[in-house]
Amino acid sequence: MFYYGPQIAHARVREKMMMTSQKKYWFLYSVILLLALGIFSLVATWGHSFIGKEIPGYLTQENGVVSPFFSPRWLQIGEKIRYFELSPGLSDKQIIFSMMDYIVIVLFLSVSGLLFVMLGLAVHYFYPPFSSKNILLVINTLAGIYLMLTVDFHLTHKLSYLFLLVTTFLPTLALHFALAYPDHRLNKKQKTVFGAAYFLTSLFYPFYVFAFKTNPELWLKLQMVLMAYVFFSSLFWIGRLFYLLDRPQHDFVKTLSLYLLVGQCLVFLVHLVPAHLLLVNDIFLPLNFFAPLTLLCPAAFFVGLILAKLKQSQWSLVQAERRVTVANLFSGLVHEINNPMTFVYSNIEPVREILGDIKNNLPASAAGLVKKVDVMDGALADMETGANRVRDIINQFRFYSHPGADPSPSSQVILKQSIEGALLMTKPKWKDRIVIENNVNEAMMVMGHSTGLGQLWVNLLSNACDAIEGKGTIRIDAKEVEKGISVFIKDSGKGVPPDVAKRVFDPFFTTKPQGEGTGLGLALCLEIVTKHGGTIDIHSEEGHGCEVVVNFPRR
Repeated sequence: MFYYGPQIAHARVREKMMMTSQKKYWFLYSVILLLALGIFSLVATWGHSFIGKEIPGYLTQENGVVSPFFSPRWLQIGEKIRYFELSPGLSDKQIIFSMMDYIVIVLFLSVSGLLFVMLGLAVHYFYPPFSSKNILLVINTLAGIYLMLTVDFHLTHKLSYLFLLVTTFLPTLALHFALAYPDHRLNKKQKTVFGAAYFLTSLFYPFYVFAFKTNPELWLKLQMVLMAYVFFSSLFWIGRLFYLLDRPQHDFVKTLSLYLLVGQCLVFLVHLVPAHLLLVNDIFLPLNFFAPLTLLCPAAFFVGLILAKLKQSQWSLVQAERRVTVANLFSGLVHEINNPMTFVYSNIEPVREILGDIKNNLPASAAGLVKKVDVMDGALADMETGANRVRDIINQFRFYSHPGADPSPSSQVILKQSIEGALLMTKPKWKDRIVIENNVNEAMMVMGHSTGLGQLWVNLLSNACDAIEGKGTIRIDAKEVEKGISVFIKDSGKGVPPDVAKRVFDPFFTTKPQGEGTGLGLALCLEIVTKHGGTIDIHSEEGHGCEVVVNFPRR
């Protein structure tokens, strides 16, 4: 799926909408941060109580399985800790759990987990309003909690079942995000698959916990299965990012994807290296030193997010300056063309009346002259058609140079009626060859100018009709979202090539034959939507149609 978000005149509007939307998240951010701080405080306090206690040279989980977390000072030369095996029981060798052990095992992991949650909140705050936004917040929050709970799972055993719950669901969430990123709305089949995946994960959890509590050997086998699932989800995530980078994408999304891929590859290596050393080389490393390196993923993504936004701002400034120049040109052009066109319009009707009088007064024998008068009348009709075309172009220029000059007052506009009016105006384009599916709810309304909105739908529907060669369908949907109302216009046409999609909102850019298009239709749509405080995006894949999404803010 090709994603294109026009970052030109409405870039600042989009940022304003995002900032308004983010205010609604502050309560959620506060709850998540308080939860993370609470878990951090509990883990740190429980771990601190171990200082000065004797341990048998290793840590164990609640079910007696040896922990992969340890301090190298616990080992004698050549000695190994055989973790992921059942504890051999009491040992003659006793180690005093010191402050240094507390730092390298408890604080190292718990602080890393807290930082992971905080980075996740920062990423969510700056992340665009894509459909994958909230899934990523859940993943980052649970990953940070996972890091903090690992301390308790291997040392104090207070929240073991919560740790197992987080461990079980994280890979399924990762798969969900990988498929939804960056802004892919799952179809019915994909939703069914992921619904089944979450359901099976929910069934697996109680069985997993029961084995942990009653049969450690069986639990170790299930743990290997779960680890394989984790590796699969990571590989799927990496493969999906490679796929997206290989596809035509907007520069903003490409920058995000690149840095997310770098972070995900680093995290995958952090897990792969210890596993390889353990399984192949029989080398046991203290995983408490490796686990915090998973911070590389949100850190890399955050850096990519900031760089992408800087590029976006630079592009917006360049385009805004360009549009001001073009608007000034339009103002002068409209004035210069409109004056002589007044003379054309003022003389068409009198000439038509004169021709009618001549025709009516000609004798029946003057058939040749009547025919010539008819030819002149047809030529006059062609002149009027051409003049009307010039008038339409002038009106587009006028609206483009002064987009705020909509004569209709701002009021609650019934969305379905506005779209149906546009469908009536464009009926000659779609009648007898295109099936129109208008699924907009009659109760939906937006605050705006009826004239501008009518022009918006006419332009979008005209483009959709022109994109369909022969028979096809145009589907119109609308739904209420957190920020307001989104309208979706999807056609079954030939789609928009990536190189064209980058320029569709540029004034004077058109792919239509000379004389059939001014290149102002979508530029005007952008101006109208911007005036209404909204945004307009295009989702398209060449050969598979195009979908235009118009977002109106809640007012």
